[in-house]
Amino acid sequence: MTPDLTSYDSIIVAVSGGKDGIACLLALLEAGASKDRLELWHHEVDGQGPSFMDWPSTSPYVSALARDFGLPLYRSWRKGGFEREMLRKDAPTAPVLFESPEGLIRSGGQGPNGTRLRFPQVSASLTTRWCSSVTKIDVADRALRGQDRFLHRRTLFVTGERAGESPNRARYAVFEPHRTDTRHGTRRRRHVDHWRPVHQWSEAQVWNSLKRWNVMPALPYRIGFSRLSCATCIFGDVRQFATIRWLDPARFDRLVQYEQQFGCTIKRTVSLEQLAEQGRPYAAALAEPDLARACLSARPIPTVFTPAWELPAGAFGQGGGGNLKKKKKKQKVGKRKRGEGGQHRPARPARGGSVRVLAPLRAGRSRRCASLWQAALSCARRRGSGKEIKTMSDTLERPAQAHAFDLKQAHEEGWTILEGCGPDNDETRLVGLHCSDPQAWWRVARKAGEGSTYHREALSRLSENEREQIRLRFGPL
Repeated sequence: MTPDLTSYDSIIVAVSGGKDGIACLLALLEAGASKDRLELWHHEVDGQGPSFMDWPSTSPYVSALARDFGLPLYRSWRKGGFEREMLRKDAPTAPVLFESPEGLIRSGGQGPNGTRLRFPQVSASLTTRWCSSVTKIDVADRALRGQDRFLHRRTLFVTGERAGESPNRARYAVFEPHRTDTRHGTRRRRHVDHWRPVHQWSEAQVWNSLKRWNVMPALPYRIGFSRLSCATCIFGDVRQFATIRWLDPARFDRLVQYEQQFGCTIKRTVSLEQLAEQGRPYAAALAEPDLARACLSARPIPTVFTPAWELPAGAFGQGGGGNLKKKKKKQKVGKRKRGEGGQHRPARPARGGSVRVLAPLRAGRSRRCASLWQAALSCARRRGSGKEIKTMSDTLERPAQAHAFDLKQAHEEGWTILEGCGPDNDETRLVGLHCSDPQAWWRVARKAGEGSTYHREALSRLSENEREQIRLRFGPL
């Protein structure tokens, strides 16, 4: 649904510099939103201090975005940013500062004393994964509550969460009253709606939106990163941390030192050093070291517009670029059709066809774990078959009537199992999140939740600890 944009006095677009927030802005402009009512909000994760978690190039990119579209930009941050909150010991959470048309405003900082001394942990709970709530969500809430210009007026708050990112985000409402809404109050009445215009969009639709407007993606996308969250986001995989260790060793070493100081790792069961050892830097970053170094620069960016738009290397989680038309074919896995009442329903396979399954394939390079992809490829070559072997990022097909999970089939499909164990060995088992593609395991978990026997059996082959990691990251199985 699209709300009546003309009914709002202010339309706020939260922009991190990532593709989804920019797609929200472009969707608003295409829907006819008046620029006189639009404003951009950007949360500084590091509190306007030295870069610790965020990319130095993000802030100048957002500045260029606002300037190119002729929109006001208001920044907000928690004093001391992420690092101060992480190091908090017997002290209250720091105050929030936010820009407004009237100047800089300060809010909070008088809460109870508390101690963290640990990294946020991967979890659907914002108490455990405190980085999102402390550096972004609560910061925005205080900025909305702390400005009288929103009282007795209608405000639309726009964010770029998409259902395809995680099961938790899939449960978000597309349109709802915002947390700060007090439309039925008796004193400080404030009407605030929350809209997620790209919630049902595929990633291909997002990239096509940027392409239509010739908006250049932020630099980290161009060296292989698939999301513009923090450079050292706690959700990062082996390749992301291997790239950070190669690109910014001083920052990586600080994170490692904090892990040792806290006695608690970012990933719970594996240290960052072990994680980075399992991957290798993105090929796109290695191929363009000057562009990679530019991600660490806070120098101004002249413009976000480009006459020669290209799909960035990090699109679709590939880390190596590609053609948008080719990538769109992969989106057919999640292609939707319009149903009655404008609702979406999944496309049904033709009778006698096949169900497409994305196997958890992106293997780590540790001594203990490795993908059987190379083994399958060698086996195919020995057999002399001319049959094409799909790459690890491709979708894989299996007959619709096949239900039982079979390790021999998993071997051929390239699922990640223990190194040195063939499919006929009794000790062969699947490997979970630490050496595989987390997004693929999310799809497996989702299929299992929909009743797929095949995917339920795949989950049952994991250890209880690995299943718990998936539950913590993606919700109940």
